[in-house]
Amino acid sequence: MPPVAASLISGRGSSSKIPNQFIPVGQGFFINGKIGSGGTVTFNNEQRAFFKENESSFSNTLFKTAEITKVTSNSSTTNSIINDSEVDNYMRIRLGFNSSNNYHRQILLGFLDDKATSNIDFGYDALNFDNLPSDMYFLNGVHQLVIQGEGYFNINASYPLGVKTATQGKVSFVIDGLENVDDDQEIFIYDKENDSYHDIRTEKFEVDLPAGTHHTRFALRFVNSKTLGTEENTASTIQIKHIKDKNNLVINNDLLDLTVEKVFIYNLLGQSIAIIKVENQDQKNIELPLKINTSGVYIAKIITSNGTISKKFIVNQN
Repeated sequence: MPPVAASLISGRGSSSKIPNQFIPVGQGFFINGKIGSGGTVTFNNEQRAFFKENESSFSNTLFKTAEITKVTSNSSTTNSIINDSEVDNYMRIRLGFNSSNNYHRQILLGFLDDKATSNIDFGYDALNFDNLPSDMYFLNGVHQLVIQGEGYFNINASYPLGVKTATQGKVSFVIDGLENVDDDQEIFIYDKENDSYHDIRTEKFEVDLPAGTHHTRFALRFVNSKTLGTEENTASTIQIKHIKDKNNLVINNDLLDLTVEKVFIYNLLGQSIAIIKVENQDQKNIELPLKINTSGVYIAKIITSNGTISKKFIVNQN
């Protein structure tokens, strides 16, 4: 996350530079050990690799010179680091918060498949070390996090947000950055006080808050449950079913003014199973191949030219 200037100074020290995989020479950092345990931390030259700041593939420095052709190192360790950096397809959401006194906080939610869980995972979750009068953070039990590592993306998950405000005034929630997030995936700030959803991929969400700590009001969500039922009723003539012999999902669309564009498949835990684009198909009889080998109930989130529809279907492989 980029560094920011404190609210009591000019703000000229703020930067949009986001740290990358590699730690620069002379850059300090913290290591926080698990309470009640611990061990030896070892640093050696095998963990080091040399990259110039003007190598755009590996650096996002603010001031770039002309790009220089990369000279491949003979070090197997360096090559391994480069290869690892190229295959990172994890989904990340950088959520920003602007306080009433012009302080900006960015927090990060990353989905790491089987490498992390919804609990505290040392090495993936980062505690909030600051004690600022105005701030935002993820709430994970009693922990306040500036980085939260999750497992697989769950469209039905809700991530509680803690907000502190030093004075009464208008604050805002914004998207600072997205990585490997599908263009059709909605992102909401849920406000429990008035049971409202605010799509922050469309525009920032502004709200007037009293001074104090707000730990039960806001959450980051990916589904607007208030409109889901309405969308299903609007497109009630769209029917779906699973064909066992072909292992296909068949969608029958008799609405002439509506086109099915993409289909997301989830299990009942909200875990993503497949994303399928609908191309060059008769809209009245769409057939989509599936790679589901387990019987059960699944959810198809259907992206159409007129909104989103969610429907359940049954797979019987017995």
